[in-house]
Amino acid sequence: MDIRRARPEEYKDAGELIVAAYLALPGGQMSEGYADELRAVSRRAAEAEVLVATAEGRLAGCVTLVPDPVSPWAELLEGGEAGIRMLA
Repeated sequence: MDIRRARPEEYKDAGELIVAAYLALPGGQMSEGYADELRAVSRRAAEAEVLVATAEGRLAGCVTLVPDPVSPWAELLEGGEAGIRMLA
């Protein structure tokens, strides 16, 4: 397995992978419009760091790394902390 930054040509597939993972969760995690936000990998890649895991040449996972509390993707982070979002 290889873990690295997502490439622009992978953004669409990564977004669909994330949506599929969230749809598989119990409890209705998909509020109105959230699927569109999950698919917006290009936006997250511009504002944070999107990592993908690949296995045998295929996407196997994706996560948004939020490096610090000043990131627009930060939620409840304090100084010196990082976070993860949209893990699939």
